[in-house]
Amino acid sequence: MRARPGGPAGFARSPGGLPVTVQLPVLLAALVFLAVYAGVVLPAVWSRRPAGRTAALAALDRLLGSLRRRRRG
Repeated sequence: MRARPGGPAGFARSPGGLPVTVQLPVLLAALVFLAVYAGVVLPAVWSRRPAGRTAALAALDRLLGSLRRRRRG
């Protein structure tokens, strides 16, 4: 197997230059962030109904609480 000019043999590179194996986790993290942002944060801010805002804020509090517990150990 010949080495590609952009990197070692066996590692495909994207047109941007980063190995594809690095881009996949970054892409997945970005998709999860956007899903949480669009599904929880935006309704908490822009909902016209107080019940919708309360429910979205409660869900956001649960998500952030689980992240805090993970960091502590």
